[in-house]
Amino acid sequence: MPAEGKSKKRRQASLLNCCKRGDKMTSALAGVLIVCTIIITIAILVLATVLIITLVQIRRTAKKVEIISSQLNASAQAIGRITGSVAHYVDKLSSPWVALVSGLVSSVFIRRKKAAEEEKD
Repeated sequence: MPAEGKSKKRRQASLLNCCKRGDKMTSALAGVLIVCTIIITIAILVLATVLIITLVQIRRTAKKVEIISSQLNASAQAIGRITGSVAHYVDKLSSPWVALVSGLVSSVFIRRKKAAEEEKD
């Protein structure tokens, strides 16, 4: 048992020496943790700044898109009115008389084309 007692004392002594050395290691480790904390804080601040700048740009872009879309909407309404009036007049033009006149004009052009082809032969 005395050998076990000596080894136990040696272990305790080595643990005490480790703790004494650990004070230096603990202070070094605390310094590393402080530096890491500072770096992480700076990174978070930079990220927050970038995100704020990005949100400001998105807000500006959204305003411009809203302005352009309202202008396009106004233009689309104007185009809709114009095409509606054109369609109204085309509907008035589509009558049997228009079909008769277009048939006569096309037959005249077909006869001229045939006459021109016969002259070439």
